[in-house]
Amino acid sequence: MLTVRFANNRYELDAPLSEMARKSVASFSRVTGESESTSLEEQLHGWVASLFRAGHSTATIRRYLQSLRSVYDTVSPEADASTAEAFTSMLAQIDLPEDARADSREAGAITGYDMARRLAVNTRRLTEAQSLCLDAFLYMVYRRGMTVESLLDERRTASHSTSAADIPQQALALAERHRRPRCRRAFPFAADGSAASEPGTLLKKMESVAADVLGSGAPRFTPDTALSLWIDSAIDAGIAAEAVGACIDRIPATHTWLRFILPAALTPDEVADITCRVADHINPRRTAWYAMKLRAGVNPTAISRHLHASGRDALVEEYFYPCREIARRTGKKLTFGSKPYIPDILFFKALGRNLAALFTDIGHMAWCYRHVNASGSEYASIPDASMRRFQNAIGLFTPDLTPVVNPSAGFAPGTPVSITAGPLAGLVGYVAQNDTPNSTTPALRRFSIRLSTSAFLSFEVSLDERFLSPIPTSDLHLYPELVSVTDSAPF
Repeated sequence: MLTVRFANNRYELDAPLSEMARKSVASFSRVTGESESTSLEEQLHGWVASLFRAGHSTATIRRYLQSLRSVYDTVSPEADASTAEAFTSMLAQIDLPEDARADSREAGAITGYDMARRLAVNTRRLTEAQSLCLDAFLYMVYRRGMTVESLLDERRTASHSTSAADIPQQALALAERHRRPRCRRAFPFAADGSAASEPGTLLKKMESVAADVLGSGAPRFTPDTALSLWIDSAIDAGIAAEAVGACIDRIPATHTWLRFILPAALTPDEVADITCRVADHINPRRTAWYAMKLRAGVNPTAISRHLHASGRDALVEEYFYPCREIARRTGKKLTFGSKPYIPDILFFKALGRNLAALFTDIGHMAWCYRHVNASGSEYASIPDASMRRFQNAIGLFTPDLTPVVNPSAGFAPGTPVSITAGPLAGLVGYVAQNDTPNSTTPALRRFSIRLSTSAFLSFEVSLDERFLSPIPTSDLHLYPELVSVTDSAPF
């Protein structure tokens, strides 16, 4: 006897069913599971999405849906019109052209993720023009399927700048590889006579280079090919379909099943983390941040000394054990010391392929966090965006994530600024004094912060210019605490 759950109601199917009806019920039950809080409409969306994702044609899915509808009418004859409308609406939504799905199946032998990975780790010798086209296409993939038009308008971004927080390091490295003097674009197509700057022509050149690298498995490129490859790579990396839907601004014809998935509600930081995670899945050949838990009695110095003595110090590129200065008073004596922000957690940067050898050597001194608490699970890398936010919060930076100073900022007295890093991040004010740096002291900016428009309460702090960002005049209305501060602020 079959059992099926429609929304919150469970039904026993004791009447004989056709073979198609039995398959429909079994498939529907397998996808929807035992959830008791899902509406029938949500169940149907998830089920249809899984059928599209499995490669079934529209005609087959329509037959499945009609068979399930007949089963539903049998077990729930008293269903109201709105509930029955869920089936009618779903049947109308699935009637879409088959061309895109047919094109995606032509590639057959190579999946979207395999394609992106093979392009990213390509060792084939290419000309400078071919390398430019291939790297530009990979940049589009890493940027969650950026369009060719957006690529041509993309401006060069410094890897340490705040605006690069949601750009994977793999993408930044590709743009840096083709950096040209006095060229502000990320990729110099307009200035390169060997590569046309017209979107359609450029897409054909990218397709030609991909065909040389991939061979017979290369697909025909469309404006959404980069997006399709990113979606396939995200799914392969274990990103939930709901999260994938929240990370993209359009749904390509090759992935129409995403229309039946309700996108998750993600913050910009969560989207940035997913973007970096997918980039690492496509091309893991770069160092990433990890965290190790030090065992009792072990300190970071002991780890580095042990690796140096064993000749394996090259396995770790960089350590990060942030500490803050604290003061203690003992009687009349004031002593200063340091305290780690996160005791016994040592951040380190290394290649993922080196971690097994690393912890074979230092396993008695520390262990590394994994995605799952099991020996066979992968080591959990920390996205650059997450590490950047952590360093911004505490105001301590590693060389790779140190904020870049805006040389044109000026920071003259009276300049409205916001604090972007450190414990005071989020506060705004005006520069009160612009100190001249010397050879031993970094540039300091002193400014007064008004906390409200009704009562003037100010204090001054000395901040490194890396911690500040000018506020455009056009945005001053967004900060009521800065209104009319110039009338009473002591500049």
